Amino acid sequence: MLFYIRKHIKNMTIDYPSSAVLYNKIRGSRNGQAMIEYVIMTVLLLSTAVILSMFLYTYKQHSDRVVNLVASEYP
Repeated sequence: MLFYIRKHIKNMTIDYPSSAVLYNKIRGSRNGQAMIEYVIMTVLLLSTAVILSMFLYTYKQHSDRVVNLVASEYP
């Protein structure tokens, strides 16, 4: 129903300029949306980098253990 109201008011803004104020109140403010998107993307990229560095550390430790086992002189 809110979609119908928004669409109806949006069509009214062409005919009646004063209804643009009402449309903006229903639509809501979008101030700061770009900043929030940048913050979300930065957090996602940093968390991805942290997870990948943890995988790198884990597999490096595993490979060191394998090399030590292969290089051991146990008969």
